[in-house]
Amino acid sequence: MTTASGADALFGVLIDSPSSLYSIGHPGINQQAITNPASAATAAAGAAGALTGKFHWRYSYGDEAGALTYPSHGTDAALTVAVGTPSLDDATFSGTFTLGGAAPMFEVEIEAEGTPDKFRWRTNDGVTLGLWTEDVSITGSAQLLGYGISVTFGATTGHTGADSWYRESALTLADQAASLTGVSVGGTGTTRRVIERTDDYGNSWAVCGTIFDNTTTIFTDDTATLDPTKVLPTVNQTSGNLGFLFVDVDSFDIDPDFSVLETAGLRGSAGRPRGIPGPIKITGSPKGDLKPAYLAPILAAGLGKPVVTPTAGSPVVRSVWAASVARRSPRTLSVFTYDGASGIPPTLLFGVACDELSVSFSGGKITDNTMKMTGANYGTASPAVKIGGAGTWPGTFVAFGSRYDALAATDDVYIKITLAISGPGGTLKFKSKVGALTTYDGPDYTLYTDADTRQTRGGTQFNDSIELADEDGINLGADVGSNRQPFTIVATEVITGDLNVGDEYQFARAVLIPGAFSGASPEPYSGAPALYVDGPRFTDAHVTLRKGGSVIDATAGSFKLTTPKKEVNSLGAGARNLQDLVNDGYFGLELTITRYLNSSEWRDMMKTDDRAVVRIELIGERIPINPGVLSTDRESLVIDIPQFAVKSAKAPKANQSTVVETITGEAEQPDNSANDLFTVTLLARQGWRFPA
Repeated sequence: MTTASGADALFGVLIDSPSSLYSIGHPGINQQAITNPASAATAAAGAAGALTGKFHWRYSYGDEAGALTYPSHGTDAALTVAVGTPSLDDATFSGTFTLGGAAPMFEVEIEAEGTPDKFRWRTNDGVTLGLWTEDVSITGSAQLLGYGISVTFGATTGHTGADSWYRESALTLADQAASLTGVSVGGTGTTRRVIERTDDYGNSWAVCGTIFDNTTTIFTDDTATLDPTKVLPTVNQTSGNLGFLFVDVDSFDIDPDFSVLETAGLRGSAGRPRGIPGPIKITGSPKGDLKPAYLAPILAAGLGKPVVTPTAGSPVVRSVWAASVARRSPRTLSVFTYDGASGIPPTLLFGVACDELSVSFSGGKITDNTMKMTGANYGTASPAVKIGGAGTWPGTFVAFGSRYDALAATDDVYIKITLAISGPGGTLKFKSKVGALTTYDGPDYTLYTDADTRQTRGGTQFNDSIELADEDGINLGADVGSNRQPFTIVATEVITGDLNVGDEYQFARAVLIPGAFSGASPEPYSGAPALYVDGPRFTDAHVTLRKGGSVIDATAGSFKLTTPKKEVNSLGAGARNLQDLVNDGYFGLELTITRYLNSSEWRDMMKTDDRAVVRIELIGERIPINPGVLSTDRESLVIDIPQFAVKSAKAPKANQSTVVETITGEAEQPDNSANDLFTVTLLARQGWRFPA
């Protein structure tokens, strides 16, 4: 397995969706094509402001995953302007300019009268006049001129040769502000719209503002000077990251810990019996400060899905985990990590759970943090790309494990749907093969759905894994006799009737990883830069213990959140698949603080078996809304423990009142059943998607 470490290591994360059968998740990789906004924004002169010149605007959608649609073509003023007074003023323009950059002016004029009348058209970008396209008969319907722009005439006759119109593609302002009206609200899950503007009648785009909701349809732009570095990623950059968001470079060391299960013979024999593969554990240690922006997936992989509440008018999202509720919606992580060296393939991990999150702080600042994860198996093959078929199923398939067949280094794996599901309780079939020129000659994989749309195969849920073979029925994984390391696939969405017969998917033998493409060989980089989630650092950390009227505010100590997992270990089956990871034990929160000894109250609490109320607060900087504008909310992680049991209160010297005392304890199930073991509240900027 590739390890990711050092200054060039990358660590990308997705939050998986839940399994409907097991306490694990489905990979959350999103390869859906993202389209432009359905309707163009309009712009009109507003109140007095700072803008002077000709401008274009465009906008894109985003959700809590941080993924933005990319409006590859500008949505502009699109004003139909008549020249003079036409004898019949019935021409209107429509469409979105598809050539990229700012749209030029489109000029249309009547060329000949007749039945029908005829017109001609050309482009005019203010510098160069395009050539006339002539002798076009009016149809009365939308007629494509070029580059996505159409013109529609209300009548086919009755015009004169003096009639002409132009499509003004830029809005002209003179010491004014711009008002964009009719901005589309986007689809379900949209939490922000990012507005871009060109420079004066130019082709260079930059962000001029953001709408942080899914309702507002009006945006006012009065930003005189744009920051040219504030630009949106292209759609290719988004898909090139396979939906993953990356944590800062040089932020994690990822190492696998392979173990072996010992076998026991029924009869004695000479020598040691052969072992079989056991659990593969993956541990990660952040190298730098633990930022609030990183915590949502880590907590979700341990505590489950939170209650998420976006803040209107800002990028602030409040996520709350209540122990009794969150554990009913467990999540896992899909992790994409690689060293960053050009010859090393990346590692894809699926079904990774967070066992433990530990944070130490001193002087009110975080000094150390450790995250422990447990995963089962890994792979280096890519998510499947759809290469054929008319189906509209929104998901894809992901390879899991590693291939060890003879063609693993040269040929890709393909699957093709041979029977589509017609409804709950239906049957799905597909075939697999290795190599583009090979035919699908092997047996069908037969899958079934029950009334809850779960996909099953002999009791194994298809969305969790199914082992693949080639067209001859030979399994592609390693040492198939003992199923040492199978090559399986998982589905990222529930299978529906939108997955049609003939739909074909390709698993590339190597992943094109995000990074700058240089053309060197071997060259694993996709040319798409990694998309990073980032945010302010924690600037303050402390713990408050409250007991009656006595309060302790400690600025040094540590706490540990534990969400224990257990690997299924049995003869012939180690934890190599997603369903081999199960929840085991209880959530726990351990706390240790250090303070100057000034009271015996906490030792007396132990003697009387009493309890305290505890709040742990990691507070960060204020969250920016737009450049130069800060919200009132701060990046923060707050943990409330309604019932805290002190395990020890100890000073290094007896009968001293000015030395450091150490207090340790843990969250206890409250006597009041209405309270949770603990409540975790994360306040951070948007950046992660929690699938339903």
